[in-house]
Parts: sequence; C-alpha cells; structure tokens
Amino acid sequence: MRTGLSFEKKQGKVLPFIQDGEHFFKKGIKAYRQGDLKKAEHHLTRAVRMDKEEPIFLCQLAVVVSELGNYQESNEMLEKVLYELEPEMVDCYYFLANNYAYLGLFHEAKVKTEKYLSEAPEGEYVEDANELLKLLKFEDSLDGETDESLRAEESLIIRHDQAKKLIAEGKLSQAEQVLKQLTVDYPEFWSAYNNLAITYFQQGLTSEAIQITEEVLERSTGNLHALCNLAVFFHYLGDKTKTSHLQSQLESVYPIEMECRSKLGTTLVLLGSYSQGYKWLRSIYKRGFVGEASFYYWLSVGAYQLGDEKFAEQAWLEFIKKNPEKANEKPWKDTKQQSNGIEAHEYDDFYQVLYGTDSYGERFFALYALYQNADKVAITMVEEFVKSHDVDEQLKSFAITLLKQKGFNKQMMSTSESMEIGFETAQQLIKLINDEMHTDEIKRLYMLWFTAFANMIKENKTMMRNSKAWAAAVEYIWCGTTNDPKTQKVLAKQYDLSVSTISKYVKIVKNLID
Repeated sequence: MRTGLSFEKKQGKVLPFIQDGEHFFKKGIKAYRQGDLKKAEHHLTRAVRMDKEEPIFLCQLAVVVSELGNYQESNEMLEKVLYELEPEMVDCYYFLANNYAYLGLFHEAKVKTEKYLSEAPEGEYVEDANELLKLLKFEDSLDGETDESLRAEESLIIRHDQAKKLIAEGKLSQAEQVLKQLTVDYPEFWSAYNNLAITYFQQGLTSEAIQITEEVLERSTGNLHALCNLAVFFHYLGDKTKTSHLQSQLESVYPIEMECRSKLGTTLVLLGSYSQGYKWLRSIYKRGFVGEASFYYWLSVGAYQLGDEKFAEQAWLEFIKKNPEKANEKPWKDTKQQSNGIEAHEYDDFYQVLYGTDSYGERFFALYALYQNADKVAITMVEEFVKSHDVDEQLKSFAITLLKQKGFNKQMMSTSESMEIGFETAQQLIKLINDEMHTDEIKRLYMLWFTAFANMIKENKTMMRNSKAWAAAVEYIWCGTTNDPKTQKVLAKQYDLSVSTISKYVKIVKNLID
C-alpha cells in the first residue's frame, strides 16, 4: 500500500513523505520525556530501523524497553551497542546492571555494576551505581548463597534464554550446541531437552526429536511441554493415530500456571481442537497475560475458527504489532471484494499506516479507505482506532465522523464541521471512479485531497464549507497529471460553480500540497 500513498504532479515529480532516523529519534525523546513510553518505543524503533548503525538510537530504545518491563530484550540491545556498535558507550554497563537486578540475576548485576564503575569512575550514574552495588551486596548477605552457586544458577538462565533466542532467529545449529551442553551441565533441566528436540525437528532430524522427547516423558512423567511437542511432531509427520491419542490426553489436562496454559492452548489450536485451545488462551488473555508473538497468532486463529471474527482481528493486530513484516500473512483468507479501489488484502497495510506513519494525509486516507469497505473487519479497525489513547484527536474525530455515517455509535462525541467537509469532499470524488481506473490512480486521487485536507487541519486554517468546490479543485489538479486534463470552464459546468470559485479553490489546494 505504501507505494500508492503518494501522487505525482504534472511534471511527473513524486512527492514522498521523507523522514529520517533523526526525525523519529527526536519524536521518541519527546514522548519519553512526556512519560508516554509506548509512543516513545514506537518512534525509537522506527529510528533504529532507519539507521541500524547509530548506537545512540539503539541505546535509548533499550532504556525505554527496559522501563516497559522487557528487561531481556533491553539487554540484547545494550549488548549489541557495546559489542558491535560502540564499545565506548560504557553507560550501557550500568543499564545492563539494572536490568539484571530486575531479572533477579544479582551476580550478573554486580559484575556489570563493577564494570561500569571501573570504566567510568566519574560517570553520570556513579552515585546510582554505588547505591545499586550496596543493595546487591545486602541481597547477597540475606540470601546466604555462595557466589559460585549464584553464578551457576544465573548461567543456566542466561544460556537457556540465549538458546531460545537462537531458535527464534532460525540459528538452529548454534542453539543445538548451547542446549546440548546445558543437558550435560544440568541433567534434569527438562526445558533444555524440550527445546533441543525442537531444534532437531526443525532441522529435519525427526527421529532424534521424537527420541529425546520420549526420554523426557520417561524421566519426567506428564511433562506438559514434552507432551505438546510430541503431539505437534506427529501432527506434522501425518501420523493421525498417534496425534489423536496425544490430543485426547492434552484435552484432559488442567494446567494452573499461565505459561503452561499458553503452551497447551497454542498446541490444541494448532491441532484443530479450537474450542479447548481457545478456552485456555482466552482465559489467560483476560487475566492480562502478555505473551510472545506466537501467543497472539494462535489466539487469533482460535477466535476466528469459533466465529468470533471481531476478536480474531483484534488478536491479529496484536500479533502484527510484534511482527509487522508478517502483516500480509494472515492465517485465514478474506473473501471481501474490491470496493472503490480498496483491496481486502490491504487491511494489514492500512493498520501499519494508521499506527506506523506520522503522515497525516496517509492516515486520513487509510481511515477513509476502511470506511469504504464497511465490512466487519474494516469497522472493527476503525472502532479500535477510536478507542486508542495515543492517537491524534483530529484523526479520531474523522474516524468518528466515518462511523456515524455508517450508523455506528450514534452516542459518540460530536465531530467538527471540518471533518464533515473532509468526508463530503471525498464522497464527491467517488463520482470520478470508473471500472477502467487502476487502483493506483484512485489512490493518487484520494491522496491529493487528503494531503491538502491534512495540511489544512495541521495549520489550523479555516475550512471553507463548499465541498463541491474542493472536489472540483482536486479534480482539476488530478486531471492535469493524467492524459485527460480538464479546463476550469468545463469543471465549472460539471459542478455547477463559477470559474472564479474553482480558480480560488485550485490556488488554495496547490498551496497546501506544494
């Protein structure tokens, strides 16, 4: 969709919305200072994507991610800064120390704190680091555990997390080596065996995967993760008898811990036991469980298969927030037809535009495009946008205007006259669309209007009421970019307006888009 969200002037010059990493970094810092961590994370993530080699961007994102409670993810970013981008950014050692302390890895926290103090004896965080060191030593005295036992326990956690990260990144042979060593060092750490089985299976070593999983079940009877893995293995191998037997066992399990419910729920949904699996996933979702991306993926599948399409879309949006690159890989097919140039498969692209760009014009257009489809999915997306706390009030007002036009939420807050003019003008432009027009042409037409409209709103200019005159001006400029230009005289007759009125509005629109 992005390629369609720009338009060409008569000279053929493309007018893109150009924003660099520095732009989003500044917006992220502003949001961080205002205490809006989610918005800060959003902007800083975009800054990092635009300039992957800038250590300051990644370090600041790590700080925000830590404050959101994602300490392990923050540590991965900080280590990348220190060991790949800029070893001189020694403040990262202090940030690492804090994260390890929150994770309960006190020995690692102590090591990193001491490293910071040795590298930056007069650094900005020396006082805080000394206080942290005192707390860590006090914690050690209360615990009574030796440094050696603490190191061993923390090493286990860190190495296992490293292995899971390698699996997620597709680095299976590296993960295999880490997990093999863990099974040697910790012979009864069953999670290492279960994840080792997964690496085998994903590498095509199916016999080895099944063998090690069955060994876990012999030594740790009823191990839920092993049972789930084995069922999935047989499912993908096409062994219906063994899959069915294991599925029946899993359907009778009643897990207490939320992590176990997540594992069981995702497995059952994958196996096609939608009602049972969805029950567990939805139960922990209601209790505030925050899972990995796969949790929301299977939650959306379960909801969709049970007919709750609205919640399925909501869960899917959560999934693509974590994996925006998979926005077009929805696990079910949409059957909607094209409507006024807007394709159903573009819904996920619209989501990315609504929440992933700062371009006013693109976001107004995305809302209007969803309005034009007016199916359950589109309306749900617009309603969710209205409910969001961190979206622009003008955009929210426009979304409410659209919902009211469709008869939804009549009791919503009132909207401004400007929003109604924006909508009415877009409706006037629909009359220009015919079956021979390409989707990109339609988008160029709409984007010309919504760019002008957005700039008018942004600059707080008085919106003149004549929607027909706005539409005529937009058509005049748009036709000038095609092989079929129109004169203002022809348009005056077509819209029942005077030539002077059209000329006046054309000048305004040109000033707004230039």
